[in-house]
Amino acid sequence: MKWLNQAEVENYLMKNGLAQRSLVVDVLSGFDLSQPIYEQLLEEGDEIFQFIRRSSAGDMSPRVGSWFALPGATTQSVAIIDGGAGRRLHRFRVVRAFLALEGAARNFPLNWKLGIGGKGGGTQLYVPPRYLGHLDAVAPA
Repeated sequence: MKWLNQAEVENYLMKNGLAQRSLVVDVLSGFDLSQPIYEQLLEEGDEIFQFIRRSSAGDMSPRVGSWFALPGATTQSVAIIDGGAGRRLHRFRVVRAFLALEGAARNFPLNWKLGIGGKGGGTQLYVPPRYLGHLDAVAPA
């Protein structure tokens, strides 16, 4: 695990496919920048979790996003809301090693459109889209 400064986090994101500055800013806004952010090696066999939205009239095809959590996380600790349809915790296994970003979730005010809001403070992982293929969905947790 390597502790990164903000410039190194930005470089990691750009190097891993987030070429637009606005995308880098969006990812940075999810982290509590007063807390350390790490470059975390996820190795084959490691497991991470994601709260995936259930199907609803507004979104019939929920999909895997780039934000993940560790065992024991709650939606409040990673500052997301369940929305009308709710969320289901899914477990993913790393099938090919890669580096992710790990840090504390920022506190967010409630925003139903974006599906965010909560106290934050929990550990979360950002996995760039290019590495989502390094994960296998195991099962709902």
